[in-house]
Amino acid sequence: MPAEELFKFPTYYNNASDDLKDNIYQQIDEKYLSKIEWDKIDLQSSVWNNQIDSAYTTLGSSIDNLIDYYGLIRLESFVLSSAREYLDYCGWSYEGVKIENSWSVIGTKGSVQGHHTHGYGCGFGQISGVYYVAGVPTELGGRLNIQSPYRPLQKNTFPFGSKCWDQIWYDARPGRVVMFPAWMTHWVSPIYLENYKRITIAFNVTAY
Repeated sequence: MPAEELFKFPTYYNNASDDLKDNIYQQIDEKYLSKIEWDKIDLQSSVWNNQIDSAYTTLGSSIDNLIDYYGLIRLESFVLSSAREYLDYCGWSYEGVKIENSWSVIGTKGSVQGHHTHGYGCGFGQISGVYYVAGVPTELGGRLNIQSPYRPLQKNTFPFGSKCWDQIWYDARPGRVVMFPAWMTHWVSPIYLENYKRITIAFNVTAY
């Protein structure tokens, strides 16, 4: 049967080993999380961002690259090695990779993030991604959703179904990095868990 799957838009994830996850967290906690004045942040009253319908608390947005600023070299190494693996799988030609920018996003019960992209995915910042510092891998803990390039308006649109998904999702599993083309629409489902912090470090990677 001469059926072909030529239009592929791969996403990517990589779970750090337990030792690597612990080492990355130790450095993030020591150099970044311990510096946050938590008593001055009201996560329940996150400022609404109308651009992306977000009720998350974003830290480090005034810094070009939070990972570089705080010297999170273990996380940087894991992100860049993962990006190279992603690029190689996609057959993309490049000489090097770098983290273009990065920031931290913190959510708690009621936090939600609307549909948005990170640009056109050409020239620089072609890859967008997130590393889960803390979270619970359940649909109630703020699930990352990524939409296919075309989202059907009706459920019976051909060929969407078991072999052609209109969207995929990743749960907030600590130690996991997720990457996808910067132009892909994505969002985060509401958090329903009590006494919970979903802590991520988001980034854009440039392949040059």
